[in-house]
Amino acid sequence: ATASAGFDLQGIALRTRHDPVQILWQRRAFSLRPDEKFDPFIAGQVMDTYMKKRGEPVSYLHLHAAGLSALAKDRALAWREEALTQIHAPIQQALTSQTYVRHDGSQHSLEVGLWGLHEYSRENDPLPDRAEKAAVQFLQEHPECTQRELEVSLYTHLPGLFTPSLGIIRDILTSYATESNGRWHLRPEDSAPVRHADLKAAGHALESLATRLRFTTLRPAGRPSECTHRLLLWQEKGKPAYAFYLLASAAAGQILRENPYPPECSLLVMPGGRAGLLACKLRRDPSLEQIWRGGWRVLKFRHLRRLAETSSLTRERWARELSADPIEPPEQMKLF
Repeated sequence: ATASAGFDLQGIALRTRHDPVQILWQRRAFSLRPDEKFDPFIAGQVMDTYMKKRGEPVSYLHLHAAGLSALAKDRALAWREEALTQIHAPIQQALTSQTYVRHDGSQHSLEVGLWGLHEYSRENDPLPDRAEKAAVQFLQEHPECTQRELEVSLYTHLPGLFTPSLGIIRDILTSYATESNGRWHLRPEDSAPVRHADLKAAGHALESLATRLRFTTLRPAGRPSECTHRLLLWQEKGKPAYAFYLLASAAAGQILRENPYPPECSLLVMPGGRAGLLACKLRRDPSLEQIWRGGWRVLKFRHLRRLAETSSLTRERWARELSADPIEPPEQMKLF
């Protein structure tokens, strides 16, 4: 009806399916005749592009909004009584293709569960990882910011249907910063120089442990993402025994999806403060959680330091210790 009244859709913003949808319409300077026929495939194409850019499973509401946005730009939403039954058909038809995978869905409703892709683009980090990187940069540049100031910055950086939820913003703040009188401060241990030194020390500790446990080490050269993570391999007889990805952040989505090594011998080496944020990301993304359950583990900096200081460490004890410090403490331990 709004399109028929002479307005053009300028944008749609949506955080989660539980939040209000913000829609911006602008009055047209001149009238346009609506297309009598519209391309039924354009909604599916836009939905597919949106999913690849977002890099994570989304709700049906997000996909529906992306599809309707495409139809609006194609002037297919003008008021025609006979067209009302056609508006949702191309969106629902697109979801029946082999492009999408359903997470915790229901055969009775498209709105239950999440919709994802069988394969995501390697060009885009998952949205929570992009939000984390942007938030950390803002905290570094604005040492005493409010949560609202951070939200405004993120909503400008990630607008429209890419707007991050308040939940992921709070998880990022809790992982990296402390709050005092309504102002958030980056933790001293999360400053860039300190984390750079931590990564360097972790790499040296792993190299020293490899020598003690009779593994050889290899740092693959020329990796396209080496600016965001460091990969160190332990090898035995020329074959990978362990693959360590050294990180100062919890931005591990691309690593999990592109890792070429067996998951049971792959580890993320990171600060203990990032483990909780990583766990939150895994809980919200069923596709990444499924990869993680294939055998991935996390090795926290403090646990690595303790192992490096253990003089009687053997291969058998090393293998046991890797599972002794889980990504999150068991529920029964949290009670004490």
